[in-house]
Amino acid sequence: VRKPEVVITSASVQNLYYKCGNIINVDVPALGELYNPVFKASSAEVLKSSSDKKKITIVPSGRTCVLSVSSNTNGKVIKIDDVKYKVIKPPKPSIQLIVNGKEYNGTSPINKKSRCKVRVKPDSDFKAALPKDARYSISKVKLLSQRSLGAPTTVGSFSGNGKNAEKGLPVNLGSKLKTDSPGTKIYFKLTKVDRLNFKNQRVEEKFGEIDLYIGAVIK
Repeated sequence: VRKPEVVITSASVQNLYYKCGNIINVDVPALGELYNPVFKASSAEVLKSSSDKKKITIVPSGRTCVLSVSSNTNGKVIKIDDVKYKVIKPPKPSIQLIVNGKEYNGTSPINKKSRCKVRVKPDSDFKAALPKDARYSISKVKLLSQRSLGAPTTVGSFSGNGKNAEKGLPVNLGSKLKTDSPGTKIYFKLTKVDRLNFKNQRVEEKFGEIDLYIGAVIK
């Protein structure tokens, strides 16, 4: 007797993203109307869809996940197959400085009247696969100025609470750098970057300290 084949369709069929809402469709065409799925998964939470018995959301918490597919047919739970997944961490977003609508090139001096904002841009493939898990926020952006040979000092602070970091957090230079002369080094420092998952829970993104700084020179 040939074992019925499990057919998986999803935005990412090879891997599951760690602690994200991976939506997959699990079908067994050979069973037709007799298919009444029962799902279990190792090191993961399985959330059933309220509208489609074949659709589930897997939220893995380990390095691997084995999805067990069974069917409650004619009063008996019949094991069909196991589907093994590798669990990967969501790719890190990129931190960008946007100056007058364009991504800063890292070398050109910035006019104090420029419109600046700090943006967190999600990985395009990750956002396409799981848009509800690819939302980001910036806790705060500090503006620092190196006015002497000493360490840079904070001259402004801009809250990102409630703001979509992909659209960018505005940073007003002019009001904070009035007394700074051309050639002064400035820094944009992000204090914290969080990813908002499909449950609206905040997951802190781990960046190296240097990655949270963007340096520039004013003209």
